Amino acid sequence: MGNLNGILAIDGFIENVNEIAIKLKRKIRILEVGAGTGRLTSQVVPRLKCDNLESHFTDIGNAFVLQAKKTFEEYPFMRYGVYDITELPINQGYDEGYFDIILAFNVVHTIPSVEDSLLALRSALNSSGSLYLMESCINDAWSTMSWGVLEGWWGFEDYHIRNSLMLNVNQWENVLNRCGFTTHIYPKAEELIKLSEKMFIIATKNDTIKKANKIKSLSKSTSKVEKMIEAPKKDNNQISKNRVIESTATKLNKLNLEIYDSNNVLNKEKLRNVVYQIWQQTLELDELGFDSNFYDLGGDSILAINLMEKVNKSLAINFEISDIFSYNNINSQTEHFYNILNERNLKEIDKNEELLIEEALKKLKNGEVDLENTLKKLGN
Repeated sequence: MGNLNGILAIDGFIENVNEIAIKLKRKIRILEVGAGTGRLTSQVVPRLKCDNLESHFTDIGNAFVLQAKKTFEEYPFMRYGVYDITELPINQGYDEGYFDIILAFNVVHTIPSVEDSLLALRSALNSSGSLYLMESCINDAWSTMSWGVLEGWWGFEDYHIRNSLMLNVNQWENVLNRCGFTTHIYPKAEELIKLSEKMFIIATKNDTIKKANKIKSLSKSTSKVEKMIEAPKKDNNQISKNRVIESTATKLNKLNLEIYDSNNVLNKEKLRNVVYQIWQQTLELDELGFDSNFYDLGGDSILAINLMEKVNKSLAINFEISDIFSYNNINSQTEHFYNILNERNLKEIDKNEELLIEEALKKLKNGEVDLENTLKKLGN
């Protein structure tokens, strides 16, 4: 959730939930779908201050649900269950129209048919319910060429809606409207939309979300983003994408990047520890198996990209996104990185030796070195 738009949108969401929960004469019911490792849950749940609340942590993977029960056991309002967003709620033990809010972080786009999933989610909402979506909206030729090798990238079937796994802003708005939602997308500023990695979308079954008491927090959050985006500009008054990303992205947490011994020899175990830390940060898991598959641990296309960026930044190597298929666990990646770094070190040693020899020959040619005396000293 390092994306600034995401952070501010979550702030607005939490404020709205707390306000609505106070006004309702019953419990407000929240359903989080595709919750996975709990990246979003961990930022939302501790800040929900109301008592009349019932929040459901769900995922299609039971392993994630079991882990969440341990992680969030201190919160009595939490409920847990397996939930498939491609199925109707009534087929999964939930009443139709049961929930006030559905929260989905980067999950709906992964389904073969976005439209079918949105209709199924809509049936889980009550008459004035809202669907809160946080979705990446990177949809261009470069993204497809770079990340199209990832598992699931071409798994979608709704070609009449999209030509890539990711939907752009207009595609989201169109499909949500067709499914009977009124949409409100943040951020609104045109330049900000172009530069934003993630969009925050509120989709409601009617227009009640337009009321001031339901969107004032999000309006404040949006204005904060738009003000902050004004600062970094180029000389031609065009917003600089690199500077915006630099000013809004969360910096990589400090790692113990010591991978060499005191005698400057690459240490494989120290390197493995760095890889382990990178995986922990990317997947937000405390414990990992060295041979566990990246995708089995909840990795997806977005997390794979994050992993690649962290590796390349931390180790100063060129780890390609397609390499995650071949090296999909910590041990295999450690071996791969060890070979890359060793090869680079050997090349640097060879280069240094060549420079030393070249320098020695130059001094010999210029008479700066007495060859006969040098050979005598070496002989002794």
